[in-house]
Amino acid sequence: FGPDGDLYVPGFYSGAVHRYDGLTGEPVEVFTPRDGSLSGPRTLIFAGPHLLVSSERRDAVLRFDARSGAYVDALVAAGAGGLAGPAGMVLLPDGALAVVSLGNAALLRFAADGTPRAPLVAPGAGALRTPTHLLHVPG
Repeated sequence: FGPDGDLYVPGFYSGAVHRYDGLTGEPVEVFTPRDGSLSGPRTLIFAGPHLLVSSERRDAVLRFDARSGAYVDALVAAGAGGLAGPAGMVLLPDGALAVVSLGNAALLRFAADGTPRAPLVAPGAGALRTPTHLLHVPG
């Protein structure tokens, strides 16, 4: 759910984020543009003035305006830090972004400005296979 109480759903095959009334479930609008900037959206995070969306088919994390849905930019550029098929992601307490990288079975970390940092789980490390999502519970 977004800060406005409505439900936002990534449409992997539609290439857009869809908005539904948070009380009735009725469709409100296609929230993000269908201009090709988003392809294969997986996970959504509202972060201040932005909506962060992992774009699996673009190998990037994109930013959209949280109020209008307009495309802003790529927070994490395509392939940055080895990002391949981003799926799940969470904001960490230090402001960093942790992103599951499906294509290389890694858990990557990016600074708040999108700069790659040391991975949490490096590609090919251990028995991690086909990771999809993650959860961070502040403690």
